[in-house]
Amino acid sequence: MWSSSPFQQCDTVIGLERQYVDTYAGNLYGPLNLYLTNKDTLQTYRKIVPQEIVQNLYYLIMEHSNSYENGMISYEEEERVVQLIRNRRDTGDIPFFRHIMFKYTMALYDVILKCPKQQQEVQVYRGILTHYLKEDPNNGYFLDTFTSTSTSEQLTRGFSQNNNSGVIIYHFIVTHGVSCFYIGMYEAELLLTPYQCYRFVKKEGNHYFYLIQPVSLNPPNNEIEFDRFKRNVPLMTTPMEGGKTAIKEQNHMSNYRNTRRSMNKMNNRNTKKNTEKKMTAKDHFTTRMNLPIGSLSFSIPNTSEVMAEIERVARKYHA
Repeated sequence: MWSSSPFQQCDTVIGLERQYVDTYAGNLYGPLNLYLTNKDTLQTYRKIVPQEIVQNLYYLIMEHSNSYENGMISYEEEERVVQLIRNRRDTGDIPFFRHIMFKYTMALYDVILKCPKQQQEVQVYRGILTHYLKEDPNNGYFLDTFTSTSTSEQLTRGFSQNNNSGVIIYHFIVTHGVSCFYIGMYEAELLLTPYQCYRFVKKEGNHYFYLIQPVSLNPPNNEIEFDRFKRNVPLMTTPMEGGKTAIKEQNHMSNYRNTRRSMNKMNNRNTKKNTEKKMTAKDHFTTRMNLPIGSLSFSIPNTSEVMAEIERVARKYHA
């Protein structure tokens, strides 16, 4: 089915690893990127339904990854851990939630890194209302968040307000060796890991072209070192100008997903949260696409070889 796709497939991601990817594509992309950019607060985690945290990240919270079978946990166990989360939230224990986010960051990052790297050069898109990436012809820069892109320019244009004809389109040319994950045909999403390098290629009207290349900058897998690493990021971060200057917290209270609920609970609980309208996969993807991209301001000089590659890409791709 996927043999003709230009996007590198990762068919070996199953079970718990697939659940981590689905969790990002579900509801936790907002809190995760707030954590990565040091904008998370206790309110960030109070906005997430505790059951959702348990259903998606239970095996990270309890460190029971070896006991994973089908993602289902008993009603009693779910309620026990939900109460634990409520207690931590009520006592203002934000280190507890940041510890969970750290483990989830490492888990998702590792899942993507273990997949085959992109083999073919591909073009993906991102629609925005405010241009915030650098147009530096001499240097490349880093991204510091997980970045959602679309394989469809038409879909990308629709992610902005009412198919606004003036929407700015980023064209990302993803090169050989980049770590990314093709989430699927319904979302048409290619997820880029943090700490990839982007290099400005050219501008054509409201279309901006960037080369995405792999780099050797990897986050520490020790929590203390990682916390220091990401807290140094603001010292090297380019302030975003214009309308979208910060990652806004998303309210997840009405977006409670049922996908990992125990059957007992799914059949018997009839709360207001369950009767409210759920966000569709497209709704979630739209929100992910509208999250600003974190961009580190320390640069990587373009070598003569890189400049030749940029010139080749400029000749090949057009709006």
